[in-house]
Amino acid sequence: MPQTTLHRRALLLILAAYLVLATGYAVLTPPWQAPDEPAHFNYIRHVWETRSLPELRPGDYPADLLEELKRRKWPPDLSVDTLRYESHQPPLFYALSAPVYGLAQTLHLGLRGTVIALRLVSVVLGVGLLLLAYRIARRVLPEAPALALAATAFVAFLPMHLAVTGAINNDTLAELVLAGLLLLSLARLEGRIPQRQWMILGALLVGLALLTKTTIYLSALALPAAAELGGWWRRGRFGLAPAISVLLNIYVGALVVAGWWFLRNQAVYGAGDYFGWGRHDSIVVGQLTTREWLAQVGLARGLRLAASTLFQSFWGVFGWLGAPFQNEVYWVLYAVTALAVVGLALYAWGHRGWPRPAFWLLGLVIGLALAGLVGYNLKFVQHQARYVFPALIPLALLFCLGLREVWAREHERVMVSLTSVALAGLAVYGLLVVIRRQL
Repeated sequence: MPQTTLHRRALLLILAAYLVLATGYAVLTPPWQAPDEPAHFNYIRHVWETRSLPELRPGDYPADLLEELKRRKWPPDLSVDTLRYESHQPPLFYALSAPVYGLAQTLHLGLRGTVIALRLVSVVLGVGLLLLAYRIARRVLPEAPALALAATAFVAFLPMHLAVTGAINNDTLAELVLAGLLLLSLARLEGRIPQRQWMILGALLVGLALLTKTTIYLSALALPAAAELGGWWRRGRFGLAPAISVLLNIYVGALVVAGWWFLRNQAVYGAGDYFGWGRHDSIVVGQLTTREWLAQVGLARGLRLAASTLFQSFWGVFGWLGAPFQNEVYWVLYAVTALAVVGLALYAWGHRGWPRPAFWLLGLVIGLALAGLVGYNLKFVQHQARYVFPALIPLALLFCLGLREVWAREHERVMVSLTSVALAGLAVYGLLVVIRRQL
């Protein structure tokens, strides 16, 4: 069988397994047992019922009620209608999901059926994300198609990512838009896309990113600049003025697509509050701040706890971070991660001229995602690794590259198979944790 056909069938198998697992998480996770899901649901419902965007207002974050709901595991006798603290989020995901909510109401699916239907929106978007993950990996390492399959399987079967994808939120759409922009930026870096097409598609994707989720803003704005300037540098004839002209076209075009959103926010929330962050910070009274938390636990212990929680929640801590794996699972994952880091170091050491330019774009996405996570945690305690999932494709590729170097290249197919099967098994185990701990 030709290798191309074999890889295509393997990719289809990964996609099929992903759909089964992601749908399992979407169907078997009880309603609201995912961070912030009720608030995202209420945003979608508001858009459909009023044909307008919501305004974040005082009282939309009832901290005491939220804690009681989590403590009692979301009993049906307590309404979630007042949880509306996501109303400042950019509107694209909610506008796309509103017709699905309307269809669910028309079909009289009930609350649980409507929740599942809305969760499946992200599950479907996840298919596009996996296809982009494969193409990005092939673009970065064209000589290693098996490694691209391993990275795609990593994104597909990472248990925590499946849990996030199987919930109502704007995370998967944000990852999809950013992945599209990363692939486009890689093409520009390598001189594979004409300037006019680059400017039009770049402006569109940056604009869509601005309308999707604030956690991808930094990467969405930085990627075109890095790709354009890097492309000029690679060609050995750097021209600052032409590069700036191209970037201005992209950013101005993005404002044409998304500028209305920021003008709307300024009109609703006041001068200078283009993102609704000022209003958000003023109404989330009761949310634990980092200063308060460090005063309780101390800096050294706080850093240890934060690092441990971030690592564990990258792989899988389900519900509202209340349903973890057994500790032994995390120790195995620590060991495997250490092996991947060692392998990546060996790869860098043994390759003259590494990293190749494409890796700088991957590193940029990872670095900015981490910077956003750190910045958020300087204000509020949010030790959730899902905030770095916009960088999951670069992280998955580097992780699998490191494992390949440990296994040695002649055993590349073995590494792909073992990685895929092990992660799929871990995903099934995560689903069992969800069922056992939350039903």
